[in-house]
Amino acid sequence: MTHRRVAPLTRVADYPALQRLGSAWYVAQETLVLKVPSAVIPYEYNYLNNTEHPDFDQHVQPVHTEDYFWDDRLL
Repeated sequence: MTHRRVAPLTRVADYPALQRLGSAWYVAQETLVLKVPSAVIPYEYNYLNNTEHPDFDQHVQPVHTEDYFWDDRLL
């Protein structure tokens, strides 16, 4: 079986539509986790947690925390 990416997921012009899809998922609270294709690494995925989902506190627990360092070069 050949796996192909659904194109285009990385075009800047598509960002507003993708943001609307993500926002609709977040507001609907139908699922706790959303699996999305990586925009950087082909055939990899990212998993988004819906922090407002009713089951979030019951099923999502921090394992480890650390301070976040913001690199100003990314601005």
